[in-house]
Amino acid sequence: GISVASPAQPVEAVRFARRVRERNRDVHIAFGGPLISQYHAKWLENGWIFDYADSVCIGDGTETIVDLADALEGRRGLDQVRNLVRRHGDGTLTWHDPTPILDRIDETATPDFSSFDMSLYLTPEPIYPMMTSRGCYWSNCTFCSIGWRENFRQASAAKIRADARDLAIRYGARYVQVQDSSLPPRSGLHLARAIREDKLDLHWVSGMKFERNLLDPNYSRELAQGGCRSLLIGMESASQRLLDLMDKGYRIDDAPAMLRNLREAGISAEMLWF
Repeated sequence: GISVASPAQPVEAVRFARRVRERNRDVHIAFGGPLISQYHAKWLENGWIFDYADSVCIGDGTETIVDLADALEGRRGLDQVRNLVRRHGDGTLTWHDPTPILDRIDETATPDFSSFDMSLYLTPEPIYPMMTSRGCYWSNCTFCSIGWRENFRQASAAKIRADARDLAIRYGARYVQVQDSSLPPRSGLHLARAIREDKLDLHWVSGMKFERNLLDPNYSRELAQGGCRSLLIGMESASQRLLDLMDKGYRIDDAPAMLRNLREAGISAEMLWF
């Protein structure tokens, strides 16, 4: 399975698929990911992608990849795999359900990292991924072309707690990268409270948007007490006129106070610029 999540990945994804095909023509190659789902018309146009792939997943692939594995092992038919597009010998495409099925986050399985040798990654200690939401809760920035901004869904406090506990207890994780498009303020609190209340030795970093929550020193303090060590924040511009054109949804005059609250709480802030 090859997931294409950002605009920087399509060329290398296709190149990688071509290399795999050159080495083993019998292996099944499946494409998927947020960028493919959002722009699926371009990916499926004229069927060009099937010169490199056997199937394409449009929509969430959490269950699709499992169903596809079952189908390839003969436990179900390929026509029973949801969100899957295939090309037949005559060149026609079959899309088994033109309305992509979106997973309810609380019903998705807890990620399983047991088959990964995390020591192979070039970091001093393993960093585990975690998601508290899919899509972007803001989803208004006019310049954004990231494929995972649509179809926002948010995990419950119980799901966030369960995933954090699983990382800390099952794998002995200490460092976590929250992979949300932009961490919802409420999800950040759920994560911080779970770590603090359950006494988990987890430290985490995430992308986040400037929100009024950050004007409250207690909010930053609570994040820090719950393991938050760094936030990547899209400042984008120091011009309010440009921020309004971008529809960033915050006042530049509030930024110094927000950053001061983070610093005093012990959370580093990395500014991202358009």
